Amino acid sequence: KDGKELVKVDIKSCHATFISSRYEAETKEERKEAGVYRNLIKWGFYEVMRQQVYIGVRPRGRDEVKRLFNAFLNSREWGNEKIRISYFNAVGKAFIKKFPILFQRIKDFVRKHGEQMLSKSGNPSIGIAMMAIELKVLYPVYNELIARGYWFVPMHDGFVVEQDGLALAVQL
Repeated sequence: KDGKELVKVDIKSCHATFISSRYEAETKEERKEAGVYRNLIKWGFYEVMRQQVYIGVRPRGRDEVKRLFNAFLNSREWGNEKIRISYFNAVGKAFIKKFPILFQRIKDFVRKHGEQMLSKSGNPSIGIAMMAIELKVLYPVYNELIARGYWFVPMHDGFVVEQDGLALAVQL
């Protein structure tokens, strides 16, 4: 309305990025897997995961892999005492195969904190935990933008901000 350009800022592969915090780097094997995982995020997590999935045909593109990855993170299976890997979708199975240590770390996290991330159906939802982390990361950014008088619109893994506030937003 006032002629200012708006720019979208988001956290690249947000949930995949935040999940990397589950690595504890206790062993050489874990540090190696963590390095591979973090490089995938840097170079295109969803595209690399798409290349890992073979179910007759690969998922059609990044958006489909992202949808399947989020479905894996929010699967009802996380609420079962003994997780049945066969119940996860193809992207989830590829993730487990490629990142077994991280999968174990996520299972441990859910067992310890599952009651804090329940979905409407009463099952632990890793997506809910990731949204809580998003808010912890972005809330201080929102407060600083407000304090400096920049207009913005929050989104689940980022925000839309006036062009004038872009450099500050990215820095924060």
